[in-house]
Amino acid sequence: MQKLEVINFMKKIKAYYQTFSMEDYVVKEWQDRLKPYDIEDVYAKLDQHLRGEQHDQIPKLHYITKFLKTPEEKTKAKCNDYLICCNLCSQEMPLSEYDNKHFDRCSSINYLLRIMKEKGMKVEYQDLENLDEIKFQKVYEKYKKY
Repeated sequence: MQKLEVINFMKKIKAYYQTFSMEDYVVKEWQDRLKPYDIEDVYAKLDQHLRGEQHDQIPKLHYITKFLKTPEEKTKAKCNDYLICCNLCSQEMPLSEYDNKHFDRCSSINYLLRIMKEKGMKVEYQDLENLDEIKFQKVYEKYKKY
């Protein structure tokens, strides 16, 4: 958060809690501590405080920053996605990749393998998996009628 954003944030707290200190040294400390966080996350934490059991007390800086993640930490958390094993092809991958498109492609490949083998064609999973999206769609459209 930028200095002006921190000051505006503190003014919002002051609107709810008139005894909240806005002295220079307090603003400086809050600015230093809130600097690495996204403004939306900080305001969400204040809203959570205002709706919580401690709403009658001035929010402490420690409470506002507790469990917040910097943009870098959020990115790292996305990279540390759960690893799963596809039940169709036994390939290991991050859950986000499996959810986004792997399952659909893998299901389509298994469907095509069944149809093509019934037609007496010798095709392997890897052959279909290695096709680019356009070629794969053409093959799928050709055989999906069966």
